[in-house]
This record gives sequence, C-alpha cells and structure tokens, in this order.
Amino acid sequence: MPAFPAVALLFDESYGMFGPMSSPPPAPSDTQRRDVVIRMAQVIGSIVVMGVLLFGIAGTYRWPEAWLLLGLFAGITLVAGIAFAPRHLAVVAARSRMHVDEAPRWDRVIAALWGVLALITPAVAALEHRLRGAEPWSPALPVTGAVMLIAAYALTAWAMAANPFFETLVRIQHERGHVTVTGGPYAYVRHPGYVGTAATVLAMVLILRSPWALVPAVLGVAALIARTALEDRFLREQLTGYAEYARRVRYRLLPGVW
Repeated sequence: MPAFPAVALLFDESYGMFGPMSSPPPAPSDTQRRDVVIRMAQVIGSIVVMGVLLFGIAGTYRWPEAWLLLGLFAGITLVAGIAFAPRHLAVVAARSRMHVDEAPRWDRVIAALWGVLALITPAVAALEHRLRGAEPWSPALPVTGAVMLIAAYALTAWAMAANPFFETLVRIQHERGHVTVTGGPYAYVRHPGYVGTAATVLAMVLILRSPWALVPAVLGVAALIARTALEDRFLREQLTGYAEYARRVRYRLLPGVW
C-alpha cells in the first residue's frame, strides 16, 4: 500500500522474527536482486520526499517531532535491508512492481486516493507547525506515536512474512500459484496489512502533534476500510478457498470487533 517502509518485529509459532526458521532463504535470482534494489530505492526515496515535504512546508529544520519521524523511518528501513529483505526476497521484490493493468479499477482509484492522502497528512502537519510556530518539546504524544508506529510496521511485516502474495495492488497472481493465506496474523483478521497501514498514518499524526492532520489521516483510513469490503468481495469470487476462509475468520480488521 503505502510507499513507507515495513519491517518485521513480531513472532508466532511457525515464523521467527524474519520468517520460517526451519530452512535457509533460497538463493536470489538476478531479477529478484534487481527488484529488491528498486524497492529499497523506492523506500529511501519516500523518506527523502517526506523530509523535503515536512521541512520545506514548515520553513524550518528546528522541528524535533519531524526528525523523530524521519529517524524512525530510516531506522526501520535499515533493519529491513539487513534482516527482513534477505529472508523474504520474493515479497520485497514483488512490491517494487505495481501490475496496474491487472488490478481492478476500484483498487487503482483507492490506491491513488490513499497515496494522495498519505502525502497530504504530513503536509498539513507541516503547515500547521509553520503557522503556530515552535512549541515547547512535549514527548508524551510523539513517544506514544513512535511506539504505535513501530507496532504498526511490525504487524505489517508479520503479514508480509506470512503472505508471499503481499503486493501493492489487488490481483490474483496466477503466475505464482496464488492461494489463500491463513497463517500468521491472517488467523485472526483477514486484512492485517491494512491494520498496520492505518495505524501508521495515525501514528504520524501523534508524532507530529497535529490535530488538523487528523482530517486527511481519517479520510485515508476510511478509504482503506472501503477497500477491505471491495477486496473481500473480489477475493470471494476470484480466489479459491477465500470464501471458506472468510467464514472461518469473521473479522476484517479488529479481532472480536469487526
């Protein structure tokens, strides 16, 4: 979904911190190596764009919350490059490509809307910082947001580790033998990646301490919720075993709630 990095920090019974513990990662192909490099460049580029956006609109580099946010993204990306990517080359490589022509139109529209709102959220926070001026450093909200951000990326990466078909856009990956994934966080909710993505953008609002940025963030979360409904319908119709899985795992995003 988002351009921002996702990194593994969670465990379950069959997966270690960065994937299956019973066998070493397969040797990468030249194409995989190239795609992983492309993906890492995309992630690093997104951090650079975020920094330019935040400090450019704010008109100052004296913004501790923004530095905290960028530092978290950079640190997570470093961990991903060292520990996550080598064990999950296929997933990381696949996320370097969009496959726009194979995705349904509604998904292309929602993904584009999400991308715009994901940029508007920090832009609004930067503008608010510029207009209200510097405030005394108060770590309560940023620290809470930082913990939430790390947990969000951990959940997203757990989903990536469990799901070898975790791509940016919705499609049936016939060339890769697409099957319904039921392990890892998918045993509890049907769309754990979206939970992590939604929590990420809300964590950004907390870190940047921007009430006005909550508006585009909430709109983005609403778009993700709509996407889960449309994706559920698509997968029930197109993916073998998904209808039965959806009957067994009743909750889309929050276990025991919805």
